[in-house]
Amino acid sequence: MNEIGKNLKRIRLLNDLSLRDAGKLLHMSARTVAKYEKGEIKPNSQKLIEFADAYNVKTIEFLKFYNLPTMKFTYLHFKKRKNSVTV
Repeated sequence: MNEIGKNLKRIRLLNDLSLRDAGKLLHMSARTVAKYEKGEIKPNSQKLIEFADAYNVKTIEFLKFYNLPTMKFTYLHFKKRKNSVTV
């Protein structure tokens, strides 16, 4: 998946749209929207404008590159304390 496709999907999900809903807004099938998101179809400038209008964002949002940090998780182990019984 290319960066434009990732941004198309991210913005669609932020707008709480299913592929079918996005397809209706864009006058295309849900499968075609998915192909754009996966990078199987490269959108030209006119298509990016159509996506931006449908999702109510600026076109530049699709061209931004987000470098997500990779995080390493460390797991802390805790010993379960034994219950003391007082008689």
